[in-house]
Amino acid sequence: MADVTFPAPPMIVSLRDYDDAEHADVNPVPGYPLVCITPCSPKHPKYLKTGTICSREGINDTLTQYRWRVSAPSYVDGVTKALQDAESSTFFTNTHMITLDSIYFGAGSRVQCAARAVNSKGDPGLELPSKTVTISRKDGICMPRVLGSFGAEPFTAKLRYTGPGDADHPNMIRLSVSIPHRDGMLPIISTRKLSNFELTLSPDGTRLGQHRCSNLLDSIEKVTKFGFITNATRNPNIIGEVEPYQYNPDLRGASALRFYRNLDMDSCLWEFVSYFDMSELVQECGGKIRTDGQVRDLKQSFVSVSVPFYVSYIFHSPVATGGWMHYDLTSQLRLNFVYDTAILWQNGVGAEDDTASLQGTLIYY
Repeated sequence: MADVTFPAPPMIVSLRDYDDAEHADVNPVPGYPLVCITPCSPKHPKYLKTGTICSREGINDTLTQYRWRVSAPSYVDGVTKALQDAESSTFFTNTHMITLDSIYFGAGSRVQCAARAVNSKGDPGLELPSKTVTISRKDGICMPRVLGSFGAEPFTAKLRYTGPGDADHPNMIRLSVSIPHRDGMLPIISTRKLSNFELTLSPDGTRLGQHRCSNLLDSIEKVTKFGFITNATRNPNIIGEVEPYQYNPDLRGASALRFYRNLDMDSCLWEFVSYFDMSELVQECGGKIRTDGQVRDLKQSFVSVSVPFYVSYIFHSPVATGGWMHYDLTSQLRLNFVYDTAILWQNGVGAEDDTASLQGTLIYY
């Protein structure tokens, strides 16, 4: 271990206050990442004094090693929970970055960061902890309708046939999901039953085999032609940034930007969309095709496709088993259509008449 340490403890502010840490809110808002600022960073309020010391000590702040500790929200009467290391990294977040993603804390949580100085040779030195901050209970990005409430709001899911005339996705089944967002929530969707989130959310490959049609797969991991997570990092419905550093990959990570691209922070609504062909729905997504036995003539038949659908609203909890608590919803997506048995994919799936629309239905259990 190198004989090097920071000249002062690091400090925690909301990423929205990164450019003005000196005047940052004492209680950062939930719903947006936190950032750990060392005294060797130009963003630190005392950098004019500490910067020269960092240079003299040979500290390379770009190599700083970070650790985050989080407690469960404090009770209203002031009773606090113990701080615990945040170790539950996911397929799109990392708990050892300069920032801590907003899924790891909520209103009333206490958070602390620890920074280990590294010299210019890459040798780590001593670690210094920051002061503990308490996340605001009064302010937030996407606050619940009822303060202090906890649970899952209804989601909307739709299946729609694109038709042969669609320029980008001809003869595909479009699956779209809308989920109301609240600070600290992580929404997961899949056509397979969701469980064991300590393993399911982790970066390891278990989710790749079990959840082939879900938002658990990053753009480079998808096994179908299209996926819910794409290479895009910006929401097409939003012009510019809603919050500072919203699209900064160095601070937030590229995989996090790809995932959060599906969140509209103005409307506090998640929108996940993907496209599948009939074979993918059946072979990869667990869908089932059923003929209704209503045959018009020798050419046309009535057919329905049903796809199981699972949604989990997940919240990080240092005191929960596995580090996560969740609310689970189950539904069945169904698409009814008429097809020409001889030229199914030449002309595409058709509705019963020229004016009818092809619609999917969502059936809740």
